[in-house]
Amino acid sequence: MFFFVTPVTIFRLIVQDWPIFFLDLFLVSSAAMIFWNTYRRAYVLLMQFYLCTLVSVGSSLTVIFGGVEQVYWIYPSTLTLFFLVSPLIAFAFTIGICLLIFPTIMFNVETMQMVTIFLALFGTAFFINVFASEIRTENANLSSLAAKDFLTGCGNRRAFKAEIEKRYHDFLSDNKPSSLIVLDIDDFKVLNDKYGHLVGDKVLKVLVDSISHRIRRTDNLYRLGGEEFAILVPNAELSDSLKLAEEIKSALAKQAAPDVPKFTVSLGVTQVKSHESIDDWIARADMAMYKSKNTGKNRVTHYA
Repeated sequence: MFFFVTPVTIFRLIVQDWPIFFLDLFLVSSAAMIFWNTYRRAYVLLMQFYLCTLVSVGSSLTVIFGGVEQVYWIYPSTLTLFFLVSPLIAFAFTIGICLLIFPTIMFNVETMQMVTIFLALFGTAFFINVFASEIRTENANLSSLAAKDFLTGCGNRRAFKAEIEKRYHDFLSDNKPSSLIVLDIDDFKVLNDKYGHLVGDKVLKVLVDSISHRIRRTDNLYRLGGEEFAILVPNAELSDSLKLAEEIKSALAKQAAPDVPKFTVSLGVTQVKSHESIDDWIARADMAMYKSKNTGKNRVTHYA
């Protein structure tokens, strides 16, 4: 909006078309404000609705002040709406545009031409909606894939980072306790060397499947890399997370999946503290897990 409307604004100033000039100047200033609030302050949702209102009212006033020959501004405005908000809200804004420009159109064109303008507008809106919906679906699928480990289907390190930041801020703002369980497959390199990487991949999948059946719906499992995994346990005290870790350790030690050798895991458990950072929280869980490995493996260690 800033780059495309600015040249037109300068032209309006030169020809002294004052109503449209001040309208365009307002649009350009608003575009700069939207950019600042979106990228600097992250007021994304508020700016989406503001931009929808801006382009709807701005394009409508352009037609009202500039005459029917300015009606072409309505079509890019409609396109903007469907990429910013839900289809229902976008159609509501489109109807609002029609109501605003209807008197100007009705009194300045023939009936057939008026019908053509509005049919073209809603036809454009319909096809834009289909196209925008496809893009939103594809973006959602890509976001989901970007947050998942390709082999096991659980969350990846990127998803873990986003979720632990959320849980940490929930703790700071509402004092909601959260625990972190970090686990590592014991002697995974030996297992890979002995049985091959295909069997190693099966071991990882068996681990994820076994844990997924034991954690709550609100808990989240992530693969941090290689054979290391993490479980975020929100709204749970340390004692509850220790109990869960013990159940996971025992279940994996007893698993008897076909074509998968026996394996064990070492686990470290910590609960977030108010005086520490996220990195400190993770580091304590790692230290607890390595203590489990260094003191015999196949065990659970915690740092209170």
